[in-house]
Amino acid sequence: MKEHFQKQLEQNLKVTQEKLDKVEQKSYTSGKEIKIGDIILFALLKESDNIQMVALHEDEIDNYKFEGEYVELLPFISKK
Repeated sequence: MKEHFQKQLEQNLKVTQEKLDKVEQKSYTSGKEIKIGDIILFALLKESDNIQMVALHEDEIDNYKFEGEYVELLPFISKK
């Protein structure tokens, strides 16, 4: 699953204290706290007929299965 997020892992910037101070949402979609040094990964989560953009921590991506790509950097996923 990690290979589908490889470009984001290489290109997305790590969270800094300055960036964390500026954002309103300080947690991932799962509720896990965003920490300094994290790389936030984004995907489109498909649940039934509903699709939403989610923010994931690298440790969370194995909780999902790959469904395809919408655009090059944005994988479609669903819960296992």
